[in-house]
Amino acid sequence: PVFDKIYSPDKELVPGKHHFVVWFNLFAPYSYTPVVENQYILGEMLFNLDVPVPPIVEHSMTRLPVSLYGYREESIALNGNTVVIPVVQNSNKINVNVYGLTPTQDEYRFSIQDNNGTYTCYNVFATCGTFEYVEWVTFPQMSPNKQNVSSAVSEETSLLSASFNVLKLAADRPNPELIISNNSTGEQLFPREGYTNNLIQMILAADAKNDFDKTHVYNIDITFGGNPDITIKVNGWNASESNVEIVP
Repeated sequence: PVFDKIYSPDKELVPGKHHFVVWFNLFAPYSYTPVVENQYILGEMLFNLDVPVPPIVEHSMTRLPVSLYGYREESIALNGNTVVIPVVQNSNKINVNVYGLTPTQDEYRFSIQDNNGTYTCYNVFATCGTFEYVEWVTFPQMSPNKQNVSSAVSEETSLLSASFNVLKLAADRPNPELIISNNSTGEQLFPREGYTNNLIQMILAADAKNDFDKTHVYNIDITFGGNPDITIKVNGWNASESNVEIVP
């Protein structure tokens, strides 16, 4: 679809009030239900992320397309008229960078647990089972020509980085939760006692006025070691317990 382009429906709309629901990029792994003999039942219509079994959306295999939503009630005149439908973005990008760990050859599992895969035709969260957005990562290997440069070791080999495309976030939700573990040893690295892994609380602890309807890219930096033991930054801002209630 092209923004600000006028589209003509493929069927004539009779004069009267109509409900227009728009979902951009409505293809796999997205779908909508139900459709009965080409008739859409507005109150029962659902937008779905088709979560596989087991309920794991692996980023390396399923890169979620940008998701946009729009809704408008409009009366159609006898001679027709143009309906302008504003849209909002439902998808978000979460970049997680972890510093301060000793580089290993192990594989690490980054996951975001959530239940934000289903929405009503009014873009309200609907019932959805818990699933995980997952990415598997390893420490980058040091360039051969920099093996004797200690600063290069720090910059090139001590960073664990994962990136997720996730669906809608909102300030009043108990989910999602970020979990980082060493898949080779089974050790959970994050969260640790005394630190929240609630992604919403982490964002609001860094920026209590964050608008989830307008900000859709979040860069989360987690640094192990130092004082305190773990430092968390979101979009360059320190996550401070004084900004929002943080509960382990």
